[in-house]
Amino acid sequence: MAENKMKKAVIREDLISITSDFGEAVILNQFIYWSEKVSDTDILIAKENEIAQKNGEEEREPFCGWIYKTADELAEEVMLGLSASQIRKYINNLLNYGYITKRNNPKYKQDRTVQYKVNFVNIEKALKRRRMEEKDINHVVLETEETKGIVFISDAHKKFYYEKLKEVREQDEYHKALVYCLGISNDTRIHINRIYDFKTGCVKPECLHEGWQTSGSAKVVRMAFNLYCNNMPSVSGDDSVEEQIQECKRYTAEELFCCAYAPYFWQAVQIRYPECAVYNHKLYAVLGGQD
Repeated sequence: MAENKMKKAVIREDLISITSDFGEAVILNQFIYWSEKVSDTDILIAKENEIAQKNGEEEREPFCGWIYKTADELAEEVMLGLSASQIRKYINNLLNYGYITKRNNPKYKQDRTVQYKVNFVNIEKALKRRRMEEKDINHVVLETEETKGIVFISDAHKKFYYEKLKEVREQDEYHKALVYCLGISNDTRIHINRIYDFKTGCVKPECLHEGWQTSGSAKVVRMAFNLYCNNMPSVSGDDSVEEQIQECKRYTAEELFCCAYAPYFWQAVQIRYPECAVYNHKLYAVLGGQD
């Protein structure tokens, strides 16, 4: 009995860095995988055509890098639980980035299967730009921030913070606290564009219901939302009263701070409220208080 071939889907960190979405990265890697397979096939076709030409037989047409894939086929291959329409949305993003191109079958007009071709030149250019940006970030010293003694959970957190600060609409305390918070967890760093829209400056509360969330990443997201929005944006009026109460409870100090991320949540609070982070004896006395 023949064994079923195991399917594999690969998440490449370098592709995530130029797409900012793990779904796009997985699909792009799948296109690259099939492109390499097609290239190997074209080498065999070229050899077969040499023999066919000598024997006066019909030659096969090479693929020339073009891949025949439907959205349904890709959805099954990447195993992300995505629908065909979601796959097409990701593909359109990759087309807009210039990482792939598409065409209809030039030989058979009735064939409606879209063909795709990977643009390795554009991908390499994007990777090179990202490497240069990361190199610059690693050498940037933001004295005003460093002198505040910001504590980071990891080097990846620190790099994420300084990198994303360049992309937000304003570099005020709201945005700094948001970016710092969302950099705490690796999951939130990877899915940053599922959580926050850098163009509009709006958060995306629906991300809390997505499959990649863990209990820890959900705490990070709610802490970030709370500091950035000054409210609880994931509490929906469309939910039942009981559901709204339960979601409100998830924003309480006990619920958020009762985890290993607590020291970094406190750092985020200090970033959001720098004027309140240090006790000012003189100011308190002016206001009529007594120690």
